[in-house]
Amino acid sequence: MTTSPFPLLDLKSELLSTLQSQFLQTCQRLSLPPSPHHLLVHIPSQELYHFINNTLTKSYSISTSDNPPSCQENSFGTPWGMHKIAEKHGDNAPIGTVFKARISTNQTYLVSPFNSSNDRLVTTRILWLAGLELGLNQGPNIDSFERFIYIHGTNREHLIGTPATLGCITLTNKDIITLFNSTPCDSLVYIQK
Repeated sequence: MTTSPFPLLDLKSELLSTLQSQFLQTCQRLSLPPSPHHLLVHIPSQELYHFINNTLTKSYSISTSDNPPSCQENSFGTPWGMHKIAEKHGDNAPIGTVFKARISTNQTYLVSPFNSSNDRLVTTRILWLAGLELGLNQGPNIDSFERFIYIHGTNREHLIGTPATLGCITLTNKDIITLFNSTPCDSLVYIQK
C-alpha cells in the first residue's frame, strides 16, 4: 500500500466530494434543480467553496458563529441546510462601508463611530440568505431570512478562519466583493454543520 505524499490534499478532496454529494442529494430530496452557481459552506473547517457548473472555482476562509450551529431564532448560531441567495445589497459601495439594516451608513468601519474592538459590523457587501427547508431553516422561529442571516464583510478580518459571528457567515472585505460580483441571486447555498 502506498501513502499519498499529499495527505491534506487528499482529505480536502474527500471533503469536497462529500459536500458536493450531500448538496446534490439535498437538491434531489427538495426537488430543486442545482443552480449553475452554488456555494458549499463547511462550518467545521470554516471554509466556503464556490462552484460553477459543478466545478470548484474558488475557496474562501470564513467565520461562522461562535455559538453552536443552530436554526433556532435567537440562538445566534449559524443555520445549516439548503439556502438560496435571496437578496444582494451594497453593489458599488466603497470597501469597508458599514451597513445598518442593509442600508449604507456612508462611512467605512475605519472611521465609523459604530466601530470598537467588540463591534461585529456588517461591511462592504451583503448576500441575504433564505432557508429552503421547511421545518429546518424555513418557517416560524427557525427562518433564516427572518433571522437576517447574511454572508457579508466584517471589520474583524483578523478572526476570519475561526468562529466569530452571531450566526452570519463573514469573509474578508476583499473576498466578499469577489464573491458578490461572481454569484447571482437565487444561487443555492448548502451549509453543513
